[in-house]
Amino acid sequence: MHADDVETLSVVEIIDPAQHLRISLEPLEKTATVLESDLGVRLSPVGPTQPSVRVKKTGEEELGASNLEGFAVIGKRFTTVIPAGRVGNDKSFNAVDEAWFSPDLQIVVRQTVEDPRNGTDVWKLTKIQTGEQDPALFEIPPDYKVVRR
Repeated sequence: MHADDVETLSVVEIIDPAQHLRISLEPLEKTATVLESDLGVRLSPVGPTQPSVRVKKTGEEELGASNLEGFAVIGKRFTTVIPAGRVGNDKSFNAVDEAWFSPDLQIVVRQTVEDPRNGTDVWKLTKIQTGEQDPALFEIPPDYKVVRR
């Protein structure tokens, strides 16, 4: 991360699959939240966002092959129909989850979730570098307050 990137970032995620850690850095507040979890590593395309109400799944749609961040990816789209009256809604609506998975990296490179209740959320990997990484990339900056959950 470059110093000039800090003003545009709200959260930086460090995902360390070897240590089973997910660290969320908040540069403006200088806090680091450490979670022991494998959930931060998306190893395969996930299904649609699962609301806590019964929904109708319309299945998944293959989107074919593409290239993201220099890697071959395979896309899938999952659509979930939320029927009228399930979450205080007058009409039914769709929640759409689109995931692009890299077989080479064995991880989702980009995921977009569109849900009228929450808007559109885009999660993506950028500046991907394969091979051995500098251990300093996985360290919490010394001036950050650490919160463990």
